[in-house]
Amino acid sequence: MPARTGKTGPLSGLRVLDLSAYIAGPYGCALLADQGAEVIKIEPPAGDNLRKYPSTLETESRAFLGVNRSKLGVVLDLKKPADLDALLALVRTADVLVHNFRPSVAPRLGISYEQLQLINPRLIYCAVSGYGETGPLSEKAGYDQVLQSMTGICTLQGKADGPPEIVYGSVVDYYAAALVAAGVSSALYERERSGAGQHVGISLLRSALAMQSARLVWAEGEPRDVGRDMRSGGITGLHPTREGHLYISANTPHFWRALCDKIGLPELAQDERYDSVRKRAQHQSDILPLLHRALAARSALEWEAVFGEEVPCAAARSVEDMFDDPQVLAQGLVTDYAHPVVGHYRGFTAPVEFSRTPGPAPFAAPTLGQHSDAIRAEAQRQAGLAPPGACDAHIHIYDARFAPLAGRQLLSGCTVQDYQRDIQHLLGTQRTVIVTPTVYGTNNRVTLDAISQLGIEHARGVAVLHPNVSDAELHQLHAGGIRGIRFTLFDPVTAVTSFDMIEPLAERIHALGWHVQLHLRAEQIVAHAALIDRLPCALVFDHMARLPTGDGGLNQAAFDIVKQRLARRNTWVKLSGAYLDARGPHYAGSVAAAQALVQAAPDRMVWGSDWPHPTEKQQRPDDAALFALLSQWVPYAALRQQILVGNACALYGFDTP
Repeated sequence: MPARTGKTGPLSGLRVLDLSAYIAGPYGCALLADQGAEVIKIEPPAGDNLRKYPSTLETESRAFLGVNRSKLGVVLDLKKPADLDALLALVRTADVLVHNFRPSVAPRLGISYEQLQLINPRLIYCAVSGYGETGPLSEKAGYDQVLQSMTGICTLQGKADGPPEIVYGSVVDYYAAALVAAGVSSALYERERSGAGQHVGISLLRSALAMQSARLVWAEGEPRDVGRDMRSGGITGLHPTREGHLYISANTPHFWRALCDKIGLPELAQDERYDSVRKRAQHQSDILPLLHRALAARSALEWEAVFGEEVPCAAARSVEDMFDDPQVLAQGLVTDYAHPVVGHYRGFTAPVEFSRTPGPAPFAAPTLGQHSDAIRAEAQRQAGLAPPGACDAHIHIYDARFAPLAGRQLLSGCTVQDYQRDIQHLLGTQRTVIVTPTVYGTNNRVTLDAISQLGIEHARGVAVLHPNVSDAELHQLHAGGIRGIRFTLFDPVTAVTSFDMIEPLAERIHALGWHVQLHLRAEQIVAHAALIDRLPCALVFDHMARLPTGDGGLNQAAFDIVKQRLARRNTWVKLSGAYLDARGPHYAGSVAAAQALVQAAPDRMVWGSDWPHPTEKQQRPDDAALFALLSQWVPYAALRQQILVGNACALYGFDTP
C-alpha cells in the first residue's frame, strides 16, 4: 500500500471508511484524506458508478480520479457474510464511516448507525442522502441537478424572460462534500470531550438550500414573489470585449470610479444617477451600451492587464489554463500523480492550507480493489483479535498466585470482584473488566492453566509469556481464545536471554497473524535500538519513570527514541502510578518525562493499573497520584476515554466501550 510521505496533517492517525459513491460522499472523504486521514474506499464488485462516467481517458474515468485522490481501495460484497465480517472488523479500528445508501439500505445490510455503534461506540457515522433520512422523500434517489431543479437554483440561474438553466459542475455535490468534511471534523472534535461517536446527517437537499441562505429569507408580511435575485445588475457580470469575455465586479464606489477612469468615461462616476449599486441596476440600459463600446477597444486579457488590482475582473478562461496558471502554481494547487493504469497525470491538491500541519503528499486514486489483499488480511487479523463482547480494561495481576478466578483473594480483604468494582468506578462503567495473569519467570504453564480455567468467553486479548513458549503451547493459547502474545523484557529472570530469542519468535508469531507486544524499560531502548526497530511487534515502553537519569534530568537518548517511535501506529507508552517515583529522588524527572510524552502523543498512552505485590503496597504511591497529574495535562474526557479506556482496548485487541 502507498506510504504517505511528508508532514503530518490535522487528521493524521485517523481512519476513515468510505462506502459512498459518485461525488458528495467520496469528495468529502478526499478532503479528510488531504488533511492526513487514512481513507479506505470500499466498493462493491461492480465498482463506484462514477468509474463508468464518460471520459476521454480509455482506462479510467477522469471524474473518479479527481474525486478519489489519496485513498486505499478495497472491494467488498456486503451481501456476502465473509465480506460483511471483514467490514465489521475494519469498523472496530475506524474513526469515521461515510456512506450514501438510502436510509432503508444500511439497516438491511447490517451496517446502520445503531448496529455499528455497538461495535465501536466512538465511531463517527456520516450518512449522505438525497433528501434526508426522514420525510416523504427520504427513500428517493437524489442527484445534483435534480436538487437544483427542485430547490429553485435553476430558476434563478436562468434569465427573467428565459427558461431555467442548470449550473454545471456538480455544485450541490461539491458543497455537500464540504459539509461532510466540516460535519465529520466537528464530530471528531466533540468526541475529544465526550469520548463518544455520533451520527452525522448530510443531504443534497440541505446543501442546495444552504447554498441559497442569502435568498432563503421570507420576512413576515412579504408577498410570496419578491426579488430574491442576488445579482447586482448589468454592470457586474460578463461583458464582451474585442476578443473573449471579461467578468467585472464594480459594486463599491471605489471600484466603480476606477472602472470609469480606466475605460475613459470618468463622467459616469460623477453622475448622481449612477452613484449606487441600485441606481446603476435601474439605469443599466443607459450604461451598458457605453461600457460595451469602450470594452470593444481591447481583448479580455488586455483589459485584465489594464485594470490590474484596481478593478476586480477576470478574463473567461478554460479549466485547462489552470494547469499552468502562475497563481495556481505559486499556491501549489496542482501536483503530479502516478497511477498504475493511467500513468502520470496532473491534478488538484491541497484545498486547505495549514501552517504547522500541512498534511502528507497526495497519491493517485486507487484502481478497483487495488489494496484488497492487504486490507482484507488486516481485517482478518482484527477479527481474530477482537472478541464479540466489548470490555473496558485489561488488568494484569503481578503474581501467578493471584490467578484471576471469581472470589479468589488478591490481597487481604480484596477479591477480584472488589478490584473490578474499583476500576469500574474509576471508568464510570458497569461493563465487564477482564483480569488476566502476568507471569514472571520461565513457567508458561501457570498462564495456560489460568486461561483454561477462565474459559474461552473470558480469556481474550494478550497472554504474557516467556519467550521459550512452544508450538504446542501456542496452539493451546489459540484454542483458549488468545490472539496476542506479550513478552516482558525487563523481567530480571528473562532479560538475560530474551533478546537472543525474541526476533525469530516474534517473526514466527507475527506470521500467524497474531498480535505481538514487546514491553521494554527505558534503559533497554538505547542498547537494543537497532533490533527493536526491525521487530514486527507493537512496542510498549514500560517503566517510564526510568527515563530520568540519576541527577533528575531526562535520559535524552531514550526519550528521543520513544518520541520518534510514538509517531508510528504500533508504539505505546504505559503509564502507572506504580512507576512514578513519587517518594524517590527522581520524582521531578519522572513527572517531566510523563508530561512530555502525554502531551506529545496522548493517543499512544495506556493506563497501567497494576496491582502490586503485597510486600510492595506500602512502598508504591497510589495510582491516584498519577491520575491527578494526568488530568492536569489533558482534558478529563480525553483522559478517561482515551488513556484509561480507548487506547488500552485498542492495544489489547478489545472493542472500545
